[in-house]
Amino acid sequence: MIEGIGIDNIEIERVKKAIEREAFLKRIFTEKERLYLAEKGFAAQSAAGMFCAKEAVLKTMRMGITDGPLTDIEVLHEEGGAPVVKLHGKRADRSRGCKVFLSITHTRDYASALAVLERED
Repeated sequence: MIEGIGIDNIEIERVKKAIEREAFLKRIFTEKERLYLAEKGFAAQSAAGMFCAKEAVLKTMRMGITDGPLTDIEVLHEEGGAPVVKLHGKRADRSRGCKVFLSITHTRDYASALAVLERED
């Protein structure tokens, strides 16, 4: 049963400026995510897509950005590149028994993500 859906969109240029600051990277992205971004040459579209994914996941849980660190939502990638979500902390507690489905896309100017939270019962 679907528990929630979330969607987010952001201008890539905003993220391009933000990822120049180490403090932003550490506040938003886990170590594994930062390693992935480093492999991608810190491509702004990849960072923007992952940021959108975190926001979309928050919306599925009806939680806000102030309900815990964004690093509690970890956006990883399977070998083929498909994004997967790993939750930590309060967000993991809130979504226990659920699975998150995630899709990320981007154009030259915008990144978007759609997330669906499904109860596995």
